[in-house]
Amino acid sequence: MFPILTRVFWLLVQPVSLVALFMLLGLLLSFRRRRWWGRVFTFLGLMILCTMAFTTFGYVLITPLEARFVRPPEPAHIDGIVVLGGGMDGEVDTVRHGWEFNQSGDRMVEALRLAAEFEGLSASNAAWASFAGRIYIALGDYDHGLELLNRALDAEAMPIFYKDQPLWKPIRRDPRFQDLLHRMRVPPDQH
Repeated sequence: MFPILTRVFWLLVQPVSLVALFMLLGLLLSFRRRRWWGRVFTFLGLMILCTMAFTTFGYVLITPLEARFVRPPEPAHIDGIVVLGGGMDGEVDTVRHGWEFNQSGDRMVEALRLAAEFEGLSASNAAWASFAGRIYIALGDYDHGLELLNRALDAEAMPIFYKDQPLWKPIRRDPRFQDLLHRMRVPPDQH
């Protein structure tokens, strides 16, 4: 019973739900000859809507929660990086034919920072150039990514490579990528 009550409670106290409830209550009260209370609840709904939609009040509320967690120090050794999707605004990307970050785009910026760090590490270990190159390609910097992949291949430090990975889709027909595949002795696609 308690899990159901908590779900219903949190469904009702979300700002969007509160706005809808107050506006509906205001509308119903205005038809029941309680116009003053109807106006009060309509005004409360509009105030919540404006506060949450047009101010940074939500960020102010969440800041104490985020401040409770200290950012951990950089690890001494990194075996790999997983960048979760959702940081790009697909509608804007499609229209502008470019890259637009949305509110969770900080994960892409962090991946780019790590790619730059890997690129610096590639002087001592060329395999890092491969990892950095993959991150740059995932973020849309194909020239720099291909340059780093070629650097890793030149140093014979290319790790396991799957040519059918979705990561390669934007550059699959690029002659530089085809040359990279040829140098690795990967058979061409059969069409």
